[in-house]
Amino acid sequence: MTQVIEAIEQALQEQDIDKVYEHYHRFFDNFDSEKDLQEMADLATYSVSIGFYEEAKRALLRLTEVEPDEAIWTILLAEILVAEGETDQALSILYDIPETDPDYPSVLVVQSEAYREEGDFDLAEKKLLKAKDLEPDEAIIDFYLGTLLFEAGSFERSAFFLEHFLKQNPAETGEEERAQELYVEATLRMGDKEPLEQFIGEESIDGLSSDLLFQMASYESIEGNYEKAFEYFMELLEREPENSEVTLNVIQCLLILKRDEEAKDYAKKWIAFDELNDEAHRILGQIEIATGNPKVGLQELKEAVTLNNDSILNVTSYVEALNDEEEYEESIPFLESLETKEDAVILYLFAKTYEAMEEYGEAFTNYQKAYEAGESSVEFLEDYIRFMIEEGRKDLAAPALQEALKVDPFNPEFIRYTFIFEE
Repeated sequence: MTQVIEAIEQALQEQDIDKVYEHYHRFFDNFDSEKDLQEMADLATYSVSIGFYEEAKRALLRLTEVEPDEAIWTILLAEILVAEGETDQALSILYDIPETDPDYPSVLVVQSEAYREEGDFDLAEKKLLKAKDLEPDEAIIDFYLGTLLFEAGSFERSAFFLEHFLKQNPAETGEEERAQELYVEATLRMGDKEPLEQFIGEESIDGLSSDLLFQMASYESIEGNYEKAFEYFMELLEREPENSEVTLNVIQCLLILKRDEEAKDYAKKWIAFDELNDEAHRILGQIEIATGNPKVGLQELKEAVTLNNDSILNVTSYVEALNDEEEYEESIPFLESLETKEDAVILYLFAKTYEAMEEYGEAFTNYQKAYEAGESSVEFLEDYIRFMIEEGRKDLAAPALQEALKVDPFNPEFIRYTFIFEE
């Protein structure tokens, strides 16, 4: 450790920021390019490691002045600029480094990172592939390609490069653990569980990253292994007790596993740390109703629509719950109060409510308005066709049935209706 770095580190330990800058300024002011070159280079690297980017940039700029033909100083400066979001400036200073420079592969890597920051994954990949052509045995480039392609959503190609990286003694790069987790996650997303099983055989889930653990839990849910998914989601929840997304997944697993009371407890915990979350109130309301507490459930559903009445799910859940309790005097005024009352889905809710109230004229009007407004869900088409047949309006039901058979040709209700028309 050089003298100036030791002095800066001591000042940092003493939490004397003024002294830190004093050491920097003294070194820069007294810099002797003949004898302090290596110390300046060490200071630049050290400054990046402790987050003093402005001082690191100043050191690197001085180095580029002293050694203008050494591309490495410009490359390191560009890395800092990319980290700070100054991608245009980073690309600009790299432009003049010729392809014949021995450090040109590093130029391509930094250019790739700049384009990645800008969201241009195709150009970022091209830069890395060119670097790979120049340095085919450089394992870290495989890692960069793997992580880039993973971020771009190209999981099969990401897995290819990560696997190649892991076969090349990656411990030397310090990226082995990250590469292993990304490889397992990429293969999971491809539907291949074997790498995960091998990995879990060597690791405790305690040591896995949250990203990988979430992907594992999601995979098990998709596969129908809800006990295992629940185990993984609970591990995540222990790490982040106030994570809404994880809490929702825990609740969903518990409901599927028929553990409704536990699900209710977690829904209440969710509201406790995120009381303005309309989804949390809606889910708690639905669970309360399912467990025999309709009054409490309706209160929660009402809170959900109060927080967000733009959510069709909130509105539908609330109105259907009101109708189940025959609270029609609440349903109709609520629907009338919505700014979206002319939307197809809302018109369908009007129709179902009026039908339940046996006000068939109003129900007919709203069914027809919903159909003309473009409502085309299978549930709506079933109700619309049934209602029109019951009302003796086969002329309206017939074209809707033809449309319905295109949407769901094997629907038993639609098939049954075809026999009615053949009679």
